[in-house]
Amino acid sequence: MSFIYCTPFLDEIDRIRRDCGQYRRFSEPLPYNGTKIDDFNTLLSAGTDIAVTHTTFLNATPETLELIRQGDYTLIVDEALDVVQDFNNVQPVEYSTRQTITGEDVKFLLERGIIQIEHDNSVTWCAGEYGDDLKFSAVQRYAKLGRLYCVNRKLLLAVFPPEMFNCFKQVDILTYLFNGSIFKYYLDRFGVAYETVSVAPENGKYALVPYCQAIETAFRQRCKELIHICGNASMNSYKVSALSKTWYENSGNDDRLERLKKNLSNYFRYYVKSASATNGDIMWTTFNDYSDRIKGHRYTRIRNMTEQERALPQAQRDAIEKELSCFVPCNAKATNIYRERWALAYCVNMYLNPMMRRFFTDANGERVNAGLPEIHPDEDAYAISCMLQWIFRSRIRDGQPIDIYIPNRRMRQLLTDWMEGKI
Repeated sequence: MSFIYCTPFLDEIDRIRRDCGQYRRFSEPLPYNGTKIDDFNTLLSAGTDIAVTHTTFLNATPETLELIRQGDYTLIVDEALDVVQDFNNVQPVEYSTRQTITGEDVKFLLERGIIQIEHDNSVTWCAGEYGDDLKFSAVQRYAKLGRLYCVNRKLLLAVFPPEMFNCFKQVDILTYLFNGSIFKYYLDRFGVAYETVSVAPENGKYALVPYCQAIETAFRQRCKELIHICGNASMNSYKVSALSKTWYENSGNDDRLERLKKNLSNYFRYYVKSASATNGDIMWTTFNDYSDRIKGHRYTRIRNMTEQERALPQAQRDAIEKELSCFVPCNAKATNIYRERWALAYCVNMYLNPMMRRFFTDANGERVNAGLPEIHPDEDAYAISCMLQWIFRSRIRDGQPIDIYIPNRRMRQLLTDWMEGKI
């Protein structure tokens, strides 16, 4: 039996190759004479143990599926894969530019009969061959791969082929609060069976065991002892609907972002820094498009790069800048580079994208006809799942206490409810 270890980050590949070297020899796909997916396929044909990033894995081709089907592979996925994405956020690895498709473009394609939406919302390409330089070549490519879906006749979604997971001998997904993940709804949508399990110590190591509520309860109780939520009433006066993506989009030129910036500055200046926090202890987040509008000099970066660091190649400079930043994207997961941070601020009110939700609920009619339960994405489970992923980038992952400012009432209550076992 061979293994594929799939992780979000390149540095995690290095760790797996290093720490597992005495047991298994993992190879990493590299773009020697083509793309990484080409080398991935070469390694598959040789039956090699492989450590691969989510990005490369998600670019699987029909050849990839066939090679896995012929092999004897177990897949281990570190954190849930982004198996359903806005088509405009997908960057084909073999092309240098992304093709942005608007709702008007979708309307044009439908009216001209270039594409057709099937009963399951999948997209069929009905026109002839397009060259790679034409606007809709990426649409053609994804449609012909069977990976393109349309929601509300407006938004195109790139969907990872679910049959891939049936090609493996076994698939282990290492994640938390699976019931709140898009991955779960995706597996339900396409009828891929799964079971949830727990991790328990066993003879000095760890083992997968049947799901155990006692393990979960003990874990949450320990987190309740370690997480200290800021209780300042004036700084916590944001309504349930505040800090959502729509709230930020509607901020315009009013003073709501200035007020949030002031609250952040006060929190870091008077609350955590009075407890000896330095910039190196801070991590905070909001939606990426708005980080520049609410960042402040007291919580922007740990320090400036040195002259020697600025002289390094761009890739190394980017990695250093990431480690020096106090801002940590709200979708951060699986990285360990912030594990010393303990002064946190979570300025996000997380909801599932409405179009993404509809992609799953649109399938309910067929599921009912087939005698299957309807899919109802749990917004609260999704929100707390996203927040916990972010929180666990900090030192709490090592069992050390943290302080956190959560301005939004809904998100603050969700974290409290989760710690008390109500979610």
